[in-house]
Amino acid sequence: MLEMSSKGWRITRSLQEASLPADIRACLVARLDQLTRSVREIIQPLRCLVANLRCMFWLRCYKMTTQFLSKLHKLKSGYLVSS
Repeated sequence: MLEMSSKGWRITRSLQEASLPADIRACLVARLDQLTRSVREIIQPLRCLVANLRCMFWLRCYKMTTQFLSKLHKLKSGYLVSS
């Protein structure tokens, strides 16, 4: 998860820690364990793919936010200097 500080954005905890409470995660794992082996063999790689896509999504959001805040800071600095 991201948090704004005086030095900019910082990571406060991993996305996986914040995603689901432990009891919900345990229920999902228990449900996955009930699937047939062939279905689990299909789902497992997809779970990894989805986790990677989620990380890429949040990384992109972080980069876009950082770029936006940097541009905003430059605009403010330029406005204050030129006034």
